[in-house]
Amino acid sequence: MRGFTLFEAMISIAILAIATSIIIPAGNSMIAAQHSWHASQDMQTLLNTARNIAITRATDITLCPLSGGKCQSDWNQPLAIFEDINANMALDAGEPLHFQLEQKPSGQWLSKRPANSPFIRFSAQGYSLGSATTLVFCHQSRIPSHHKQVILSRQGRVRINNYLTGNGLPDPNLDHLSCSN
Repeated sequence: MRGFTLFEAMISIAILAIATSIIIPAGNSMIAAQHSWHASQDMQTLLNTARNIAITRATDITLCPLSGGKCQSDWNQPLAIFEDINANMALDAGEPLHFQLEQKPSGQWLSKRPANSPFIRFSAQGYSLGSATTLVFCHQSRIPSHHKQVILSRQGRVRINNYLTGNGLPDPNLDHLSCSN
């Protein structure tokens, strides 16, 4: 006498199914946006850390994707901060490794850095002269609103921007850094 009828149970299940079909995609989009935000914040923190080490130690500091002890042009490799004393773009014996970050697989990084200079170098004054660049994080969802760009100025300042401009198009300054590939 106090239970649900079959009809009431079916209506409740139908309402639950509809609500779930609305909530899950919105939740997935929110999670993807958070992954992009955290990846770009990690990169910003890493760049600021390299700059601070250069200033604190009063020496040039290199940040690059490191594989096999050498700087690579693929910014999806583990990133390392080290003193490249002989400027050969490799972590040699006797050169201090200050920090290394393994990449998270929720997307990929694209860089404006040419393949022949796959590193960012900070001077003892904190400048990134010759290393100013833009890095773009392309989320694996391939939804443009989830992509982010991390911009490093010549003065060594780092900021995070959206991949899309206010009119919903990719930033025209990103010329060859397209997440649509």
